[in-house]
Amino acid sequence: MFRKVLPLAALGLIGCATPGKHLLGVESAASPRQTVASLKKDATAPFSLSGTMVEKCPTAGCWLRLKDATGIVKVDLKAAGFTVTDVPKDSAIQVFGRYDKKTGEIEATGLRW
Repeated sequence: MFRKVLPLAALGLIGCATPGKHLLGVESAASPRQTVASLKKDATAPFSLSGTMVEKCPTAGCWLRLKDATGIVKVDLKAAGFTVTDVPKDSAIQVFGRYDKKTGEIEATGLRW
């Protein structure tokens, strides 16, 4: 039985590494992919950023912290019109939006998980 379960468990772990089919808000098809480090240097155009949701607003789900291999950034969801209350913590996500240099946060327009 263990031999049958192990391959299925491995497939489940692989599936968790990339954002899924759930979409909240608006996905920007023309968004170039970025990293947290490159956003903080220069990001003015819309983009997409993939990583893991490591923290979220505990009361309303109106913000989250996204972590990739280069760092962590706060993502503001208020203007996007959706929340992440139903998105499990530690989920693989892809965020669409713009980086606000004044606040150091992403203003999200959409999220895929």
